[in-house]
Amino acid sequence: MEERLETDPDSAPLILNDSLEIIKQEIENLRLLAQDFSSFAKISKAQKEIIDPASAISEICRSYSSDYNIQLNLLPDQKISFDKTHFYQIITNILQNAMDASSAEQPIAVSLSRDKNYLVISIKDSGSGIESEDLLRIFEPYFTRKNKGTGLGLALVKKLCEANAAVVRVKSKPGEGSEFTIIIEAVAA
Repeated sequence: MEERLETDPDSAPLILNDSLEIIKQEIENLRLLAQDFSSFAKISKAQKEIIDPASAISEICRSYSSDYNIQLNLLPDQKISFDKTHFYQIITNILQNAMDASSAEQPIAVSLSRDKNYLVISIKDSGSGIESEDLLRIFEPYFTRKNKGTGLGLALVKKLCEANAAVVRVKSKPGEGSEFTIIIEAVAA
């Protein structure tokens, strides 16, 4: 909004409602994230509900799409049984790491596909990649190579995946970027 007000003040009212919705959603996500960070050792039990992962991913990515080159390839009309807050935190944390590893122009590919009875979510960045010795530790609490951050983001992702019977994996090579994959059992339509 600030940028729009500076560059094209007449068009700012046109994006006000969408911007406010995004801001409200992000504030709620941050509130819930802070709540889970403060109780990291005792992640709340998953309150599962049927959600549409493609819609949720699109909503999350919309917040960042004006600043980053996020490329979506999402299989529609799929359902999972997952805690909605946990799902948002998982996708947001991995996406934030991808953005931290990439410049604004580099593509971040987010896909949702199906493999038999499972849905596979992939978030692939074009960043610098992760050293092989660090790959073994990235899901450990407080492990980080970033200048900023607590080292809890990916540890939280792993715990939240486990709480929802999902699996998180990572592939990465220095100079080639990283790909995080989440595997979740699909719900029959």
